[in-house]
Amino acid sequence: MNTTNDTTTPAGPNGKRRRILTIVATVFAVLGLLWFVLWYVVLSEREKTDDAYVNGNQVTVTAQIAGTVIGVYANNTDLVSAGQVLVRLDPTDAETALNRASSALAQAVRQVRQQQAMAGQYDAQIARSRLELARAEEDLARRSPLLADQAVAPEEVRHAEEAVAMARTNLSQAQRQAGAAHALVDGVSVQDNPAVQAAKAAYRDVYVNASRNAIVAPVAGFVALRGVQLGQRIQAGTALLNVVPLRNLWVD
Repeated sequence: MNTTNDTTTPAGPNGKRRRILTIVATVFAVLGLLWFVLWYVVLSEREKTDDAYVNGNQVTVTAQIAGTVIGVYANNTDLVSAGQVLVRLDPTDAETALNRASSALAQAVRQVRQQQAMAGQYDAQIARSRLELARAEEDLARRSPLLADQAVAPEEVRHAEEAVAMARTNLSQAQRQAGAAHALVDGVSVQDNPAVQAAKAAYRDVYVNASRNAIVAPVAGFVALRGVQLGQRIQAGTALLNVVPLRNLWVD
């Protein structure tokens, strides 16, 4: 009777080492393939240079009115938002001008109302002058027939004629004055009167200038080239600083 014995030789240290090396080699091969794909698709298309810099549009912030700087609230490289106050000017001059413009507007309204009142007075003067002329003409009409009968003296008729002429002159003068007064106020209300409109426009201009004492950022971005200093006296149109928007950047 023959007996066959199956003998299984267990894996030794060399077999385990080969499996580990195979796994490590596979991992490195996969990583190498991924790196090649990344380089071919992305990195190979990128420009490389040792002489490049980031550039962008620069928005220059300027003063719209003259004034003295009493506050600077941003420095170079600061990130600011649109509408943020960057520089503030002394409001004293603007407040004084605003008070003057307000007084001028109130005075214009009063003058127009006075003109309306004067026009009414001249109308009343016309009515009085017409009554005086009517009385003078009636007096002359009564005396003129009596002159032929020598019932009145010629001097009385002459005085009556002079009274009629004077009354007509007064009526004509009152009509001219009334016409001039009505030309200033007729056809428009007080608020729509040209003089009041001009005063309102002047007040509006001064009010807008007063609001320009606070100089704000027109766009969001980083501050650059700040040249304004505290206490500086600036004129309208003076460049104060630049703001570089974040949305429009490129590499040169």
